[in-house]
Amino acid sequence: MSAHYPRFHAGPTALRAMGVNIRGSGLIIGETVGGLAAALDLLRAAPTRAVVIGSLNLARTIALRSLGLGASVVVSTWRQRPWGELARGSGAPTRLMTVTGEDRFEPPEATETSPVLIIHDTSSMPQDARIAPAPWRTSLHLLSGLHPLTQHILAGADVLVLQQVDVQQATALGRLLRLPPPLVGQLSTLGPLQVVVLSKAGTLLVNLVSTPTEAQLFRAIG
Repeated sequence: MSAHYPRFHAGPTALRAMGVNIRGSGLIIGETVGGLAAALDLLRAAPTRAVVIGSLNLARTIALRSLGLGASVVVSTWRQRPWGELARGSGAPTRLMTVTGEDRFEPPEATETSPVLIIHDTSSMPQDARIAPAPWRTSLHLLSGLHPLTQHILAGADVLVLQQVDVQQATALGRLLRLPPPLVGQLSTLGPLQVVVLSKAGTLLVNLVSTPTEAQLFRAIG
């Protein structure tokens, strides 16, 4: 890794507290600076809200890996074609992955053995205010950047996953989330396969890692 990237180090206890574990359980998104597997505890007993500021493929990777963990995935989106291609390409039965428009919908029941991930990839006001929080149900908002209508979602998120943003967006995120200046600078200089994970407990730099199967699928579906 280039020396100009700030390095964030945290032990196992701190990582668990911030919703990231390094034991190979949970939803693995990549590796820490030290080469340990970094996994998000998105599917958990407490109602959870996550925000991804980044690419469609990052969100689709999270959806695919959630299916692999036995979760049902519901995608509310204005981009039904790329999400529908993921659903078909994954081979998941329709009862486990549903792609719908931006209209109101009823999420399936969530349990410990059947957690639910609801992905909001919408061009309008996010809908999770109309969905009652529930254990083992996670709402994930995919955003292309900071917007006045979504600031409250960012401020109230349990987990944030941020890819590279421009300097103006990084500065705005820094003000909204009260981030330290070194981290604000980091957000505009991340590499294409790096994300910063933030929670109330801390910050972690993660290098994204795709499996060969995922890479092949994304090449096929675009």
